Amino acid sequence: MSNSPDQPNESVERHVADARNPGSRKDTDENPALAETRPGDPPASPAETVVSHVAAAGDSGSTQDTQVMRRESSSVARVLADGRTPGSEVVTREIPAARGAADPYDDLETREVPVLKDEWRDRAQQAAEAMGASAEVVGEWESDHGDSKLAASVVAASGEVPLPDDRPPDTAAFRPVMAAARRAQAAWGALRLEQRKPHFDALLQELVDKRNDYAPALGGATGRPMVESLWAEYLPVLEVLRGLEHVVSPLLVDRFGAPQPEVMADVASCVRLVPWGVVLIATGPGLPFALPMTLVINALATGNAVVLVPHEGSPKVNDILRKLLARCGLPENLVQVRGGGWQAYRALLNSRPDLAVFDGDWEQAHAVARQCAEQGIACRLPRPAKDMLVILPNADPETAVRSAVWGAFGTGGLAPGATERIVVEASIYDKFRVRFIEALRDTNSHHAQLANLQSLLDTARFQRLVTDAVGRGARVTWPAGEDAGRWIHWKGGVLEGVPESALAARQPMRGPACLLYRAEQPVATARELLAVCPANSISVLGAPDRKLRAELEQLATARLSIGEVLPGGVAWHGGDFSGPSLDSHCCGPRAMLRAQVVHESEQGQARVGWFPYTDDKSQALMDYIVAEYDTHAVTRFKARWRLRLSGHNWRLLHGED
Repeated sequence: MSNSPDQPNESVERHVADARNPGSRKDTDENPALAETRPGDPPASPAETVVSHVAAAGDSGSTQDTQVMRRESSSVARVLADGRTPGSEVVTREIPAARGAADPYDDLETREVPVLKDEWRDRAQQAAEAMGASAEVVGEWESDHGDSKLAASVVAASGEVPLPDDRPPDTAAFRPVMAAARRAQAAWGALRLEQRKPHFDALLQELVDKRNDYAPALGGATGRPMVESLWAEYLPVLEVLRGLEHVVSPLLVDRFGAPQPEVMADVASCVRLVPWGVVLIATGPGLPFALPMTLVINALATGNAVVLVPHEGSPKVNDILRKLLARCGLPENLVQVRGGGWQAYRALLNSRPDLAVFDGDWEQAHAVARQCAEQGIACRLPRPAKDMLVILPNADPETAVRSAVWGAFGTGGLAPGATERIVVEASIYDKFRVRFIEALRDTNSHHAQLANLQSLLDTARFQRLVTDAVGRGARVTWPAGEDAGRWIHWKGGVLEGVPESALAARQPMRGPACLLYRAEQPVATARELLAVCPANSISVLGAPDRKLRAELEQLATARLSIGEVLPGGVAWHGGDFSGPSLDSHCCGPRAMLRAQVVHESEQGQARVGWFPYTDDKSQALMDYIVAEYDTHAVTRFKARWRLRLSGHNWRLLHGED
């Protein structure tokens, strides 16, 4: 493994499943390696080292595949990299297995973590001592499980606040974060959109000029092919930035409604959309770059400050987010990217932001909703949705197959807005199914090996949904076979005959699987499926006639695309809905603004309803109702004329008596 000058030093730690636990799936422990020096060696930049362990039988809960070893199969000796040759590739020595066994580490996956800097190591030592741990544990990484106190000290030393699961969140530690955001927002919110726009132009130009740096980095950080990274992650952000002025400008214009009634004749009213203030955002594992960037851009463009807590499963993507937002010249503390995950978000929520946006675990989302309701914080939670593809009989077969595979499996099914439900007209269902299965088999043979989903896929939840569906009578087809193969990291599945009671019908899969439906009347079937679980986007392949098109437009969805599938949940030129496929109340710029009604009175006269209450005031109002609100114009005119002739009642309405 080599080290480039602009990449962080990293170490890798690998595990092998215990032979007594066949088929186990274990996580690798990701621990920063400490550089080992020899007497007399010149100072050198931190090198990369690789250590290998054999996992204990009790270490369970991994999401990565491991290869089961027989007890007598093989062993591995750990050899540290040469300190005089940083980044040397020969870092381990493998002892051949007995009796000609295959290399047990052939199929192992490894993950990379940054090497601790010396400064952080010293701070970690101090933090460990403050927690009651001995100083000697700092730098010792021999244990499979590590030291929990040391892990917390490392987090503290790296600038994050340690928030163990067994302790309540430390709200006081995050109050300075929220206070700094409020100060920055006060000045930022006073600017006009054209004064904010140069910062977004700089961000757009940065993404364009350095696309050869950011795009490959995103592909490597997410474990996905370049085409997927560009189409689902990179281009949507460019699209949001390009159309920002056209989308946001109309939202910031004061709106005046119908003329004021006679009883409020001297009052002028308007409705304007104003910033919330400080927006606290947490995002899930799907679209780790496009979704947080879109929400941040929308919030900043509308005058808010942002505290972003991105998902911890993509630390390198989070570093890219920090770098991009720092380079567009935004005021200090206007947007802050914080680590710490769920616990940090809870603590920041206790600091009372003005708007909370949470996209993540459903149980945590329920807790966020409760806390926001108790504290009076405005809350935005993306609704669970399963987007849909409807294939009509006159659709081109090959285009339909390619679109279905790309829409459902283009991002491994992880992105919000993946096409999880495919409704096919009954007359072409069998032919489509055969071609679809064959295309998915080819995808698993050539495409899936390029995308490693293990770090983002919730394997236990995904398997639970599939098992529940099969237990309720559905059938599942794995075109790549039950054993995906040596180099295939994931295999796609097709579920058919899924009943409404199944979890897979009511919850997003968020994984490499889709549901296939045979429909005599596709639009009627789509309407029934929407009643089970909503869809933010519905794509239609084929040419509907006028009547069918009208029925399609009546479906309850935010986006309807006819003739083109929306892959990976991306919409182009979608106005207020451009960007990742989330429901409009959460994703669009309008969600980052709140309505404010402004009344202005020229004279401030008394009103008919103010004290003292008298019977003639009541009679004046009764006559006024007919004059103002009757649906017949002639009746309104006559009643208004009678009011004017009465004199006394007319003056009461205007507060003159």
